[in-house]
Amino acid sequence: MQRPDHGGDIYRNHIQVDFSVSLNPLGMPASAVSAAKEGAAASAVYPDSECAKLRRLLSVKEEVPPEWIVFGSGAAELIYALALAFRPRKALLMAPGFSEYERALLAAGCHPDHYTCSRERGYAAGEDFPDLVSPETDMIFICNPNNPTGVPVRWSVLEQTAAVCRENDTMLIIDECFLELCTDPAVQSMKGFLRDHGRLVVLRAFTKQYAMAGLRLGYLLSGNQQIRSRVRSCLQPWNVSIPAQMAGAAALGEEGYMEKALSCIAEGKEYLLKELEALGLSCIHGAANFIFFEGPGGLYEKCLRRGILIRDCSNFRGLREGSYRVCVRMPDDNRKLIQVLADCLREEHNG
Repeated sequence: MQRPDHGGDIYRNHIQVDFSVSLNPLGMPASAVSAAKEGAAASAVYPDSECAKLRRLLSVKEEVPPEWIVFGSGAAELIYALALAFRPRKALLMAPGFSEYERALLAAGCHPDHYTCSRERGYAAGEDFPDLVSPETDMIFICNPNNPTGVPVRWSVLEQTAAVCRENDTMLIIDECFLELCTDPAVQSMKGFLRDHGRLVVLRAFTKQYAMAGLRLGYLLSGNQQIRSRVRSCLQPWNVSIPAQMAGAAALGEEGYMEKALSCIAEGKEYLLKELEALGLSCIHGAANFIFFEGPGGLYEKCLRRGILIRDCSNFRGLREGSYRVCVRMPDDNRKLIQVLADCLREEHNG
């Protein structure tokens, strides 16, 4: 069976519960759902190409000037726009890591180098990562916490990498799409470096935080006007729909939603880690709203036959068969996952 490139393929399978995509377990806020419906009814006109209302609200939340924000149809569109706008000759990625960084770079004619976050190191980037940055390095993508392992990049590594990139005029792109759903308070944003680091870009999205994957709404933050202008030149003028803009604006007005979500994620992670390890599966105790674990091959297919979709991670660079990722969902779903995995492992043991 050919594996899908990403999670979330509920369209070609009979799925009861999808654990393959790592979204806010509370689902899209009711206010955002209502706003999206209202936006669909108002979609006989073109969207606001400047996303003015959404931009104003988001600048307050992110505590950055509104002009520092560039919106995209999901963060993925901005990843491709960055690669196409600057067409780096030499780029550096961490492995394993989100595959769209490499795809975007290849589409722009760049064959990136990779730094391996090894299993022996707990899939963490070492203090030697910044040493790979040279004056020839044009662009670096870092996902923090990393996908699919959930392992955060140590602050000392981020600081040193940022310093070396500044010295070498290297563009540093930090993907923080999972950061708002982190249960580890030590995982910090790099936003504070934007004012003094002209080649730093921070990527974020409504996708994970507000469970708005189908509406496609992401954004980048940059204090560099040239970077923003060049990225915009690679985007179509109406790339964010009216329903997405209105749903995003409504989501930003939610009170108590994120606090409830983080509590739910913390409790769910604790339960899942305990139960997964009790089943004999090797788990990475990451910081994100998902859990990476290793076990026998074939669990993807066995779970799929039982209506449970998990993320088979064997197609990530640097990972092997038997590598999986599951998101944290609501308690009943989490219990269902453990029961199904127990059944799958029992089947595996009994031959």
